[in-house]
Amino acid sequence: MGKQKNDPCSNMRIPKISPLQLDNIGACVSSFCLIHCVCMPLLLAFAPALAHAIPGDELTHRLLGLLVLTAGVPSFWIGFRKHRKKRVLAGGLAGLSLVL
Repeated sequence: MGKQKNDPCSNMRIPKISPLQLDNIGACVSSFCLIHCVCMPLLLAFAPALAHAIPGDELTHRLLGLLVLTAGVPSFWIGFRKHRKKRVLAGGLAGLSLVL
């Protein structure tokens, strides 16, 4: 089966990456993994103590909700315009409505 005429990936070009670049990418990803694996248990261990440092008033929750909405609505709309999947858009907007 050949590529379809309307396939959006048909004109994509795959960049050539040298083995040295791949080694550097692998080293960076491994470093991030190491940092994550060391920090995450510490963060979870101290989470109850750190929870008191996070403001818990109504303004904080409203600002975080606004941040989620301002990031989520454009993201879902751009994704819908690209993929034309109404079900995904509806699910995303339903989830964002729960934030309100």
